[in-house]
This record gives sequence, structure tokens and C-alpha cells, in this order.
Amino acid sequence: MQPAEMLLLADAERARNRAWTAKKLYDAIQKKTRKKRSMRAIYQKASNVDGIRVPEIIADGSFYYTKDLFKQAAILQPGMDVFYNTPYHAYAYMPASRSFYIQDEKEIGDYIYANLFLNLQIKRARLFVKYHNLSYLFKDYRYYTVPTYPMKDGGIRFGVSWMFYD
Repeated sequence: MQPAEMLLLADAERARNRAWTAKKLYDAIQKKTRKKRSMRAIYQKASNVDGIRVPEIIADGSFYYTKDLFKQAAILQPGMDVFYNTPYHAYAYMPASRSFYIQDEKEIGDYIYANLFLNLQIKRARLFVKYHNLSYLFKDYRYYTVPTYPMKDGGIRFGVSWMFYD
């Protein structure tokens, strides 16, 4: 083997070792932090706007961090859910006939709807605390799910889910 070939082989071996070390470090960081996110965006355009009313863009996402506690006896997961859609003339609702109808007076949407949450799992028990409609704390106007039907004000929800074995 020529000295030049030996140098090329040595360089290739060092590059493989560096790549393996970088992957090992990345995997260790991912295991330790476990930051997660899921995002989705939808673009839609109706050809007949008078008949089918939908927002042009809908986007939602979930951002959370998972951490093992007490030697993996518990799992803590703080995070945030976010939803947004562009403004559009939504259908109105008539309770007397239990049906939706077309309206042109009120446009809904064009705001960010966010929820904060904290989940804790201890063995088979799951506990959660959630503050829904975070935007309610910062803005002074009302949001509507359907025209004349306001969205829930901000508030705290909590609960426990515990699986028992027979």
C-alpha cells in the first residue's frame, strides 16, 4: 500500500468516527431533552364561496417538552397547543330549526387560540392541568366559534385518569 493510500484510508476512518460521535451525541441529547412538536397547516380554496364557506388557511400546532423524573418513576410534560384560521363568513346557527344557514354580517377568525397544559404521569395515574384560551388574558374582545355564539372565556381545567387492574 502506498503512503498516499494510507493517508486517504486514515482520513476516511477519522470521518466515520466523527460522524458516529456526532450521531451518538445527537441521540443522547434527544433522549435527554425529548422536545416535541407537531404542526399542521391546511390551505383550501372553495370555487363557490356562496355555497361552501371555509377559511382559506387553518393551522394548528402542539409544542411540548417531556422529562423523566425520579429515575423514570414519573413523566412531566409541559406544553402549549395553538390554533389559527384566516377570517371568513361562517355559517350561523338557528337553534329553533337545529340547522346552520348562510350569513354575511359577521366574519369570524383571524386570531390565535392557545392553551397551556401540564401533564404528569406517575405509574398508571395521569394528572393534568390546562389553561384554555390563553389569548383571553391579553385581548379585550370576544372570539366566536359560530356567529353570535362566543367562544369560552379563559379558564383552568384539571383532572385525573387512573387505570385500575382487576
